[in-house]
Amino acid sequence: MEKFDQNSQEQHKDNNEMLVSFERKEGTAGVFDMTLEGQKIGKFTLFDPERMGRKSDVKVKQIGYVNIDDAFRGKGLGKQFYIKLNDYINEQDGSLLESGDDTTGSADRVWNSLLEDGLVIKTGTTVNGKDSFRFKVKTDMV
Repeated sequence: MEKFDQNSQEQHKDNNEMLVSFERKEGTAGVFDMTLEGQKIGKFTLFDPERMGRKSDVKVKQIGYVNIDDAFRGKGLGKQFYIKLNDYINEQDGSLLESGDDTTGSADRVWNSLLEDGLVIKTGTTVNGKDSFRFKVKTDMV
């Protein structure tokens, strides 16, 4: 199983010093389990919009679906997760994480926080009238 966590790659700690990791589910192309300090807290899907016919000058990937258990929401884990996921996909094939066309309010808050930190850029407006974002470059985790 392919795993990405604080022991195998770079680290990023939020203010609560909690570490998020994720692991691709066996037999799937883009479904991952998300864990926090060894405890499963949710799952997500990752996809390549180019496989759906979208052309871009920059190689990107998007999160298709995220489900984090209610007990772990609102703890700043989303931002840490996006940074770590961007690093992971960048190391795999040079892709950068970008927002999709149909983000949730929670995802919008994460992208805006990343924008405030200077880690992402606005790339336009989605078909739903929301701002779209993409990571600038592979981030250095501290």
